Amino acid sequence: MRKIVYILLCMISFGLGVVFDGLITRVPDEASTLSKMQILERELKKYCALNGQLPKTIDELCKFSPCVENCRTNSWGKPIRYVVTSDSQVVLVTSADGEVEFVRRFVAGDDGKTEFKPLTPRQLFEMPVENLDRVDIGRMNIICARNVTRTELVDTAKYVAKLDEWAAIAKRLEQKYLPAYEKNAARYDHSLAKFKAVTLALTIQQDLKCDYNMDLIKSGAMNDMLSPRFFKNVEDVFITGLLKRGKGTCSSIPVLFVALGRRLHYPVYLAHTKGHLYCRWDDGQENFNIEVTGRGVDTPPDSHYKGPPFNPSEDDIKNEGMLRNLTNRESLAVFLSTSAVNQDANGEYDLAAVLYNLALRLHPTPVHLAQRDRATRIAMSRKPLK
Repeated sequence: MRKIVYILLCMISFGLGVVFDGLITRVPDEASTLSKMQILERELKKYCALNGQLPKTIDELCKFSPCVENCRTNSWGKPIRYVVTSDSQVVLVTSADGEVEFVRRFVAGDDGKTEFKPLTPRQLFEMPVENLDRVDIGRMNIICARNVTRTELVDTAKYVAKLDEWAAIAKRLEQKYLPAYEKNAARYDHSLAKFKAVTLALTIQQDLKCDYNMDLIKSGAMNDMLSPRFFKNVEDVFITGLLKRGKGTCSSIPVLFVALGRRLHYPVYLAHTKGHLYCRWDDGQENFNIEVTGRGVDTPPDSHYKGPPFNPSEDDIKNEGMLRNLTNRESLAVFLSTSAVNQDANGEYDLAAVLYNLALRLHPTPVHLAQRDRATRIAMSRKPLK
């Protein structure tokens, strides 16, 4: 009897040992697998936030985020798969030796309002064009400056953070001067919108110390509108110059105004006439032009931008989209064209042709087409014959 009991105890002990040994090895495997699925969820959400859509394959996600490479399989060597349900949920699925399934569900999409935050030219230019309206216009301008800067690698995040700081200053000053508007609204044609626009423009000039680079005027670079000399220094034509040294031109000061205004939730846009950028306020009920490049601020009528020194033809106005609100897509085309002229002015015709072509794809206009073809011809003429 004792012998039988002893044998039974040994068998139970051995069985429990196997069970506990299995549990001891299984728990870390489960924890590791769940950790990998968490990493996949995090990186899928990042990818979707930037691109507005999920990657088509895990390979595509790995290119975007190399850390995902180690998360292709679970701790048992089985693949971790993801599928998208009809209600836009993402489901991560994997299994342990074909037995226990691990499932993780989440929503990687957005509500159509999430701001996309590219940091590099490649991230911006590879973004679906329908998502450009959800990119900060200041960020786009900074990235285009980075694309052409040779002497300095522009830190996009640093400059965007400075825009946020300046917007906070502008908001405080708007609140400071609001009682003055309420006491004398007639000064602003009884328009709160005009008060806000004028206050922001004066804040840029007087408090943020940003104004026109008068050295360009003294140099004579502005005398010939067909000359690229005006665009030779990247700091003069992108808002990085204003954020760094407080100097800019009509290519950058209106962009700064719109970038700050949108941070204050103003319905402001870029607009352009021949050889000149300016701003517009348009909330669907009240709309007016805003001239912020000179000393002070003005709200001139459209006729001002049809006359000298601009003098656009009716074909120019129609074909180039002048004297109206520019979409973000069209604004990016303007920035790319500015980048291209900068390269043109510095003899980089190959790159200028590429940038003109990008602008042409976003906003096909006769001017962009002519500029691209000209830069291409010059670039080809300078290549030695084989």
